[in-house]
Amino acid sequence: MWTQFKNSASEIPLYLFVPPSPGQASPIAISEGGDLCRFEGGDWKPYLKIEATENRLERPFRDSPNSLWAIVRSQAMHWSLQNGKVLDQLPPVPDAYLERIFVTRSGKPLGMTREGVFEWTADKWLPYSEYTPVLDSLVHSFLEPVTGEYWLGYNNGIERWKDGTVQVFGEEDGVDEGDTVASIYQTRGGDLWFATRGSGVYVYDGSKFDRIDLEDGLLRDSIQEIHEGSDGTMWVSYRYRGVAMWKAGQWVSFSERHGLPNSPVTSFAEDANGDIWVSTASAGLFRYRSDTKPPDTFIGVTPTEIGYRGTGLFAFGAWDAWNHTPEANLRYSWRVIRQDSPQSEAIAWTHPDQADLAAVPPLPHGAYRFEVRAYDEDGNLDPSPAAADFEVLPPIWLKPGFYIPVGSLLFLAGAFAIGRHQSMRRLKHSQARLELSNKSLRDEIPTRIEAEKALRKAEERSRILIQTAPRGIVILDSLTGKFIEVNRAATEIYGLSSEELLQKGPVELSPPFQPDGAPSKVAAESYISRALQGEKLTFEWVHLDSQGSEKVCEIDLVRLSEMGTHLVRASLTDITQRKKNQQELEDYRLRLEDLIKERTAELETAQDRLLKKQKLETLGSLVATVSHELRNPLGSIAGSVFTLKERLKEEPVDVDRPLLRIERNIVRCTRIIEDLLDFTRTKNPTLISTRIDPWLKEMLQDYDFPEEIEVDIQLETEAEAMIDRNRVFRCVVNLINNACDAMLDPRRGDE
Repeated sequence: MWTQFKNSASEIPLYLFVPPSPGQASPIAISEGGDLCRFEGGDWKPYLKIEATENRLERPFRDSPNSLWAIVRSQAMHWSLQNGKVLDQLPPVPDAYLERIFVTRSGKPLGMTREGVFEWTADKWLPYSEYTPVLDSLVHSFLEPVTGEYWLGYNNGIERWKDGTVQVFGEEDGVDEGDTVASIYQTRGGDLWFATRGSGVYVYDGSKFDRIDLEDGLLRDSIQEIHEGSDGTMWVSYRYRGVAMWKAGQWVSFSERHGLPNSPVTSFAEDANGDIWVSTASAGLFRYRSDTKPPDTFIGVTPTEIGYRGTGLFAFGAWDAWNHTPEANLRYSWRVIRQDSPQSEAIAWTHPDQADLAAVPPLPHGAYRFEVRAYDEDGNLDPSPAAADFEVLPPIWLKPGFYIPVGSLLFLAGAFAIGRHQSMRRLKHSQARLELSNKSLRDEIPTRIEAEKALRKAEERSRILIQTAPRGIVILDSLTGKFIEVNRAATEIYGLSSEELLQKGPVELSPPFQPDGAPSKVAAESYISRALQGEKLTFEWVHLDSQGSEKVCEIDLVRLSEMGTHLVRASLTDITQRKKNQQELEDYRLRLEDLIKERTAELETAQDRLLKKQKLETLGSLVATVSHELRNPLGSIAGSVFTLKERLKEEPVDVDRPLLRIERNIVRCTRIIEDLLDFTRTKNPTLISTRIDPWLKEMLQDYDFPEEIEVDIQLETEAEAMIDRNRVFRCVVNLINNACDAMLDPRRGDE
């Protein structure tokens, strides 16, 4: 019937995306890790990962077979379902929290907030300009059945935007004002179905509203989602748990005993095989595969005649194939048809129930037929009702022989007297038994009174213990989302009176998001659902007190099974100061680490400076010695070259080239000495913004190139940089000198 499915690779619950219309696209599920999954080979298997899914998607929906919209941390995001790429990423609505996103038939995104409706236009969010809403609350649902006609479901009613007019539906239209409309669905026949949180389902046929609620067979009036199957079966999901379908003229509900979890159903979908899929808030996906074979009904005990003004009792039963529906869960509907009437008068079929015994009320005399049919848990109806014929006898005065002899009357009178005597004896015996029962009851009453007193005392002790407990204690009704009991410590934590606190629930007393980024509403529903399933949970939660200040509480959450399956108890401890102290210790530790790093860096810098200073002092001494030792022979060489030149003027000899080389190397050695001295006197460079081409051209024009070297200057870089002109000048000169020396070296030949 119902089967649970998870991602086989990770066992992470999956969330379903509903296709735009039945048969248009196959259902697609997504894991919390952002894996798109398809149902293949009897399992959901990942086939594509969508981008930017570090946070869980909220309220996802498909606007086309190949694209998906969802809200991620108050941003509307649009993905391709073919490659997983982000198609659009809309920023948060300014000064408002984006609760829901819808897309019109023209492709315009609409954002729903508590501050109103916004439209995405000109690359920004703007208040919707075409219509001004009348209802002032959050929009939960939106539908555009035809282009340009919008239906909006609010926290407190229904609006229609059409032809420039805003129409609000109220009591005169058959709609309860102030009811939350969770979703709107258009059937293939054109009817609009509205799922509400307290009035069941409204159906609008284009002219009027009809209502479907408990009187029509629904188990609850709080409805969340609506879906129409390909076979025309209508499905609804209850807000907190369970679903129902309309089949064979009745609503058939499914809950935990049919295989569904104790968790809200968030969406419906249908695959190519006609199987119905539902996604749940905390337990993944479930598939419904219908049993189409109806049960076989039979009649057991049946009267053939019923006396005038008498009641006929009929016993019946049924068998379901393979016992898919246990005999105890089968339901029956019956009726009576008059056979001897030209109109074949028939009593309407009774409402189906589990009673397997029918009491036919008194009927006029005549011939009748009793018919009964069975329903199974899948809504299958026996097409061939079981039947039994019977007759209601006429009254005695219509029978032959009514006027009997006087003797017969006397006989009857005697029989009556005998019968009366026997009746009196039976009455005396009954009175005796009644007196005995009364005596036993009188003896039992004091014991029961004492037990009730003890029970009341125990309840009072429990209440006193709860009210005086040092921890905050609240009891939550998961059906309403409100607290039904709070103690004094809880009122002190929240800063509210008990009367004020009983009007609220955990979601209303929490910020929009918890510290881990999870939406408070989604996280709270998940914790409550897990507790209802029997888990004992301990976790930290951020609340808001009456002043709007955040308070961190440690919460123990358990189900109160003895008080009902929908109640949970939360024990709260305010750990705000403890968390602050922990944070201060952590901040102090981090500051201490930063201080240690800072002092270590300063010591390392000082040590580097000291080592450099020592090295420079040593190098300075060495350079001074080398400079002194080099200058003396260089001076002698320079003097000797001068003397040689003077003497050679008298006796010319071709030694110009060797002498020129000697002079250049002398100059080169001198520059080396100057560079060494400059290095020992280190100073910060003086950076000046310089256009390289003109500066280098001017420098080259002042350089005395050897006559043997032809220079071709081509400067076209148009570069500009921050340089120390003196140091770069020396670098360039050194490069040119080295190049000239290499070119004039006779060992290189004609190269």
